[in-house]
Amino acid sequence: MPWRQSHLDAASDWTATAPGFVVAGLGLGASSAVLSAAALATVEPDRSGMATGIVNTLRQIGTATGVAICGALFTGAASSHVHTALDGAAPAARITALADAVSSGAGARVAAGLPAAQRETVAQVARAATAEAIHTILWVGGAVALIGAVVCPLLLVQNRPVQSANERTERDSLARTPS
Repeated sequence: MPWRQSHLDAASDWTATAPGFVVAGLGLGASSAVLSAAALATVEPDRSGMATGIVNTLRQIGTATGVAICGALFTGAASSHVHTALDGAAPAARITALADAVSSGAGARVAAGLPAAQRETVAQVARAATAEAIHTILWVGGAVALIGAVVCPLLLVQNRPVQSANERTERDSLARTPS
């Protein structure tokens, strides 16, 4: 979906991003069950709690890291757009202040506080900078997902096949049988 959402512009509303959020939510929901099942299938039953804990911990670390990276990308792209769009139109300190406000999500509030003559121009720049920053995040996220889809199968080559539940049950019952 990043290719569809990469066409966001200053006039786009929230409905332009809704399909991508739905697809992402479905993908995340589906992958959670698969990750847990894969972790449980590769460990001994008495270590299942540890495997599930590791999966959940790594999921949280990945989410926090992803949010931090997306935030940094958003801040950089929005700030860069504001500086480029307003270069020479105002003192550098004012442009920097506006860029900081837009990159922190307060561009509309800053524009609302300006005189009417400047309000629409600054609001348009703020909306365009936000759209550009989202565009950047979506393309980087899509590229990371594509790289992951290519690399993961290469890394998941296993030395032993995953045992089915029946094979694990049979193995465990044999291990518990007194000799």
